[in-house]
Amino acid sequence: MAVVSSGLLLLIFMFLILILMPVLIGIGVYRDAKARGMEPWLWTAVAVLVPYCIGLIIYLVLRTKHKGLKCGSCGTGVEPDYAVCPHCGAKLKYTCESCGKPVAADWQACAHCGAALPQGRTPLVAAAEAPSSKPLWIILGIVIGLVLLLLALFIGIPFLTFAGFAAV
Repeated sequence: MAVVSSGLLLLIFMFLILILMPVLIGIGVYRDAKARGMEPWLWTAVAVLVPYCIGLIIYLVLRTKHKGLKCGSCGTGVEPDYAVCPHCGAKLKYTCESCGKPVAADWQACAHCGAALPQGRTPLVAAAEAPSSKPLWIILGIVIGLVLLLLALFIGIPFLTFAGFAAV
């Protein structure tokens, strides 16, 4: 049975913490920021380059709640101020027949001219679902667990050596 030296074990954990964990954090933050309509490269850089996982924690606290919209016809993501879908050209807002200004589907009267609006209209845009935040919290938990394990190795190996339990 081979005994793994403490130096090799420490080297493996250092590789996991210094190389592998930032890559995993970067991939997770990039995907999450892109799905939420945020700037993915900016938030990936913040999450990976700010030390001690503070960047990841900042991202998790400040990220938007994803109030994005999608086209009712094709499902492409759209902005609230779009009048038509840039992908399929479908109309995204109803307009008042009297003044021609945009109105919401649930309005009973035009807010601009006061004209009565037809009732029972369905919205032309749908709310996009927010992506799950569970994977990022799992990554944060793994990072904290590895840091604690590394600290235990730093504290435990010298203690075992001092106590006379060192493997030869």
